Amino acid sequence: MCCDQTLLDAQVPDSLVPKGRILVVDDVQEVIDLLSAVLTASGYQVHAILDGAETVDVVRDYMPDLILLDVRLSGFDGYTICQQLKSHPQTQHIPIIFISAQDQVLDKVRAFEVGGVDYIVKPFALQEVMARVENHLTIRNLQKKLLEQQAHRLRQSRGTTPLLASLQKHLH
Repeated sequence: MCCDQTLLDAQVPDSLVPKGRILVVDDVQEVIDLLSAVLTASGYQVHAILDGAETVDVVRDYMPDLILLDVRLSGFDGYTICQQLKSHPQTQHIPIIFISAQDQVLDKVRAFEVGGVDYIVKPFALQEVMARVENHLTIRNLQKKLLEQQAHRLRQSRGTTPLLASLQKHLH
């Protein structure tokens, strides 16, 4: 390692640090352009793809913090992609928000059944998309912090276990 990461982080202005990495998957270029522009302007790093076939590979390479996924993609459906991502430990934690013109209750329920965290119906209001993205990224960040705290406590407890065992031996 060339330098102290905390020093690097401290020197980068908050305005230059992306608020999160978002993958947008839709087979309509206009939707991708609109979402990409709004998310980028809001401080997110955005990667967008039109082809559902490459989604799983792109997710593994890009490792987004959140995915906006269309249900109907040329040659693929978002439900299957979501199931594939949720079946791998490396990608199962990534929140997936479905975006679709399908507004039937069964479509929405299926999205949740395969692992989606939310469902937005097209045509959508950009304010709603942004509110949902921010909400789910906040939830994900809190989950990460909780897991980090649990891991830290576990490491601490493992480190003190021999000491406790030694003390208990001396007390009895």
